[in-house]
Amino acid sequence: MTKSPTTLAQESESPEGRIGGRTFQALPPRPDAQPWDVVQFSERFPSPRRGPASRKPSHVYVIGMEGSAFVKIGFTTTDPRKRLSSLQTGQPSALRLLWHCDGGATLERDLHRRFHAHHVRGEWFNLAPLGDPVEVVRAAVSDLTAGTP
Repeated sequence: MTKSPTTLAQESESPEGRIGGRTFQALPPRPDAQPWDVVQFSERFPSPRRGPASRKPSHVYVIGMEGSAFVKIGFTTTDPRKRLSSLQTGQPSALRLLWHCDGGATLERDLHRRFHAHHVRGEWFNLAPLGDPVEVVRAAVSDLTAGTP
């Protein structure tokens, strides 16, 4: 028999608990709670990693692969050189950080959409037919962010 969240909370020995290494305070049971009433944990206990006050700076980057015209357009909330290092682990060819700028998932998505016709796989693109990949991406970023404060 499945117990409702209210029943489980009432049977709890302690009003505190741990999930994924984080301590949380249990909410008192609602008298009108139904078994199908499930409140998202994040609604009651926002993650310290979420929200405008805790956003990490992010970077959009262009990484090139030695001996290939392919470039990876991505974003990271860490230093782009650290991201390069983590990507290099799974690659037999040398990777190089060609360019990066401030930006996040939205800018990355817009760049992916702009270069959709040159998409190879995943986040890899062949921008060589358009010219120097760094200049092509730099110009696109300039166009996409024009008028943005």
